Amino acid sequence: MRTALDLAAPIRCVACDDASDGELCGSCAGRITVVRRPFCERCGLPNAPARCPCAALEGFVRARSLVAFAEPARSLTLAMKRRGRPALVRDVGSLVAALAIREELSCDVVCFVPAGRRARHRGFDPARLLAAAVARRLGVPMRPLLARIDDGPRQADVAMSARRANVRGRFDAKRADGTVLLVDDVYTTGATAEACSVALVRAGASEVNVLTWARTLRRLYLP
Repeated sequence: MRTALDLAAPIRCVACDDASDGELCGSCAGRITVVRRPFCERCGLPNAPARCPCAALEGFVRARSLVAFAEPARSLTLAMKRRGRPALVRDVGSLVAALAIREELSCDVVCFVPAGRRARHRGFDPARLLAAAVARRLGVPMRPLLARIDDGPRQADVAMSARRANVRGRFDAKRADGTVLLVDDVYTTGATAEACSVALVRAGASEVNVLTWARTLRRLYLP
């Protein structure tokens, strides 16, 4: 809910800062890139090479993302992650849940990648809210099955080539039965998805699939 001070000022688009009826103005919303086929049937990477990089990753069976992590979706994602917009996260969660239904990612339980120390200090965990929205739409329980053993360097501060090593063994999982749908906000290299999925399989999950709002596509954001 907006405060009285908010209501006295126009809503600004998080991408272009123009006046808007919502988080994105109509022009920016129309420029979001939706992830579509052809893509790797395992990790969802569009126009993947014959041997997709995900072949090196363990743990999960399939991963799917709704949009490309490129402007204006990037600005929307950062607003969702950093500015404490629970209503926005819930709306995005409904869209992501619809993707899970289309891709037939059925599950027995939904869980999420637990927040790092910065998000914990803010008291706002977007992945948990996303997972709750997805579980509600799918009609299955959402459980906090994962915990961080330690924080270590943030993935955003680590070179792409070092991200698997940076998160390897960093997560522990409670007992997990059946098929688990692991929810996060952004899929970048798949390193976090791998580390969490491996922990869940070791804790008893028969299958782990990954669902994220956004997917980093290097070809879309490099000059």
